[in-house]
Amino acid sequence: MKIIIKNNNNLYNKSTDIYHTEGLKIAKKLHLVAISSKNCVGLAHNQIGGNNSVFVAKINNKWRYFINPKIISTSSKSHNLVESCMSFPNKYNNVKRHLKIELQHQIKARNDNNGNAFINEKFEGMNAIIIQHEIDHLNGKTIFCNK
Repeated sequence: MKIIIKNNNNLYNKSTDIYHTEGLKIAKKLHLVAISSKNCVGLAHNQIGGNNSVFVAKINNKWRYFINPKIISTSSKSHNLVESCMSFPNKYNNVKRHLKIELQHQIKARNDNNGNAFINEKFEGMNAIIIQHEIDHLNGKTIFCNK
C-alpha cells in the first residue's frame, strides 16, 4: 500500500464517518504505511486511497489512532507556518494553523455506562499542527488546495 501522490481525486474528497471497529482496522494499515515512510508524522485514510474519517499521528513521539475526529475548538489566534506533506514530496507551502485545539474522536464502538463513545482532548504546539493537517486531509484539503 502506497501514499497517494498529488493529482489523485481521493485527496480532495471529504471523508465519511465509519464504524469504530472498521476504523481500527484502517488505522492499523495506516500505521504500517506511516512507519515505513521516512519522516512521516501523520497519515489520513484518503492519502492511501480510502474515504473514511480515520488518521494516525505521532503525538508526543507515540503513534495514535483517531477515528471520526472533529476539531471542536481552536485558540483564537492563528499563525502562518511552512508545512510539507507526504502526498507532495519535496514541496512546501504557507498554512495558517492554531497552536491550541480541542479534538473530539471516537474511542469505543458503543457508548459505555456513562453514554460515552467519544472523548475530547486538548492538543498544543506541534501536536495541534499535525492533527489540523490530517483533519484538513479528511476534509478534502491539502496544503495547496483549500477546497
